[in-house]
Amino acid sequence: MKAMLYLCLMLAWGLAAKAQTPPAPSAGHTDMVVSVCFSSDGKYLASGSYDHTIRIWNVADGAQFDTIPVGRISDPRAFCFRPGTHILAYEDSIVIKFRDVGLKQEVAQLDWDYQMKHSGGFGSLQFSADGMQLLAGLHDQAYILWRGIVHGEPKPFEISPWKKGDIEWKEFQTAGDPEGGSIARLSPDGVAIATCGFGAKEVRFWKPGVSRPLRTVSVPDTSISSLAYSASGKRLAIVAGEFVAEIDTATGQIVRKIPVKYGDAIAYSPVAEELAYSDQNSVRILDTRTGKPLRLLSGHTGTVFAIAYSSDGRWIASASRDRTVRLWEARTGTLKATLGTPAKLNPGELVAPKD
Repeated sequence: MKAMLYLCLMLAWGLAAKAQTPPAPSAGHTDMVVSVCFSSDGKYLASGSYDHTIRIWNVADGAQFDTIPVGRISDPRAFCFRPGTHILAYEDSIVIKFRDVGLKQEVAQLDWDYQMKHSGGFGSLQFSADGMQLLAGLHDQAYILWRGIVHGEPKPFEISPWKKGDIEWKEFQTAGDPEGGSIARLSPDGVAIATCGFGAKEVRFWKPGVSRPLRTVSVPDTSISSLAYSASGKRLAIVAGEFVAEIDTATGQIVRKIPVKYGDAIAYSPVAEELAYSDQNSVRILDTRTGKPLRLLSGHTGTVFAIAYSSDGRWIASASRDRTVRLWEARTGTLKATLGTPAKLNPGELVAPKD
């Protein structure tokens, strides 16, 4: 009887330990991962890499669900999910394609006059909250806003016929890196756009339909690599090498600066007063009300290039030079899964910041 009880206890402890241990890394990207985003229901996670693929992962078990090859001139940062659907918009050799990731098939393609005014591909893509507008940041420091992007709700997904006024084009030369692309972010209410060239020293705020920027915020002695609106739209966060900053979108004033050793990614929680930002190989979580640090997410063995929250705020995904995506529980900072196999990097890329 005692032997049977002992075996039952050992089995229970073994199952408990297995449940608490993150799953082993799965095969994944073969080059650095530079972008991540969740579907709005949190079922899927998409990651983009310089291995010229977008990988689709099941969030529930961390398994790789699909691999989408893209052209060698495609920017691995230019993709996003349409809210309320499993439709992924992404660039493939300067063409915007729409894929139902659940069905693993393309459902539409955005054909437009590429030679209109610009000479580069896409640096970013973002749907509006209602899914009816698509914003693209272009490599030659301009943005395009498409309105009335779909009809036939909720399915099939179709591209609406173009009408006058459906497309808005703006240029914003900001002395950024022409090879680095452009970043364009739509505010949560869809009434403002923030833009900058990758590596630029200023951010411009626009109102759709207005020909000139509402304001320009200079950030001297820096090189901006990412932008993010807060859930309220009252703050815009930037990450720029050796610091992270929050800008009051109503006044253009910088209201907070946080020093980092090296930052490249930033994201606001959609449900909590929290800001996640990268610091070398780690992700730090800040309480935006008090300015106090909350959690440190450590585990990557290379620079963190991208961060995303799930729409319910439950999960944080981080993408790294080490070729992996890590999935964390946002409330506790607990690692849920490592998506991909960590690469062996040189010693200079293995140092995480001290807490």
